[in-house]
Amino acid sequence: DLASMAASIEIRVPFQDLNVLGNAREIPTSAKVNTESKISDKICLREIASRYLPKSIAERTKTTIAKGSGLSKMVKEVLDDFGVENSINVLSAHRMPEVLQEHIQAELSSGTKVFIGIAGMAAHLAGNIAAHTSVPVIGVPGDGGPLNGFDALLSTVQMPKGFPVATVAIGKAGAINAGHLAAQMMAISDEKLESAIKEARIQQKKQLKKENDELQAS
Repeated sequence: DLASMAASIEIRVPFQDLNVLGNAREIPTSAKVNTESKISDKICLREIASRYLPKSIAERTKTTIAKGSGLSKMVKEVLDDFGVENSINVLSAHRMPEVLQEHIQAELSSGTKVFIGIAGMAAHLAGNIAAHTSVPVIGVPGDGGPLNGFDALLSTVQMPKGFPVATVAIGKAGAINAGHLAAQMMAISDEKLESAIKEARIQQKKQLKKENDELQAS
């Protein structure tokens, strides 16, 4: 699964088994997908998993990072630290629009609850995603180009009413905050994740106090 995700390829290796495929076809759609539920995908699989795994794992959803720049690893590091499942995909609203639309639909079907679009200059990636889904979309303006990201900021934040993109700061700070914001969105329905976010802030406060104490003592 990791190998396929790294190459942005959607595969289903276990379903190559004819017996598994035949049995899967007999499962009613209502046991697979429920659009009226908070957890809308993999219903029967999650039901079985809940018997053996903690609720936070059995009902875990994920965040998709659609990148048009080199800031995606910073976002991923934050999400990984919080234990939020995520994937990075190289996409473009202009150069590969058909692939982008296919990707959005595939991710929604797999349970993605937050999208993060990172792009510079004519940064329409996050806005394009927001136009094709009702789940939250976070936009990170890249800091490249002759205007150092100001053009990307305006392209990302100036969305028409009804299609919001939660736009963060330009560049590195924005990428890191995008990870934190996505985690906070996911924590609305995940008490364990909420506790991890609170603990991270406590540790950050302690680190700043330590640095100040060392500065005052020098």
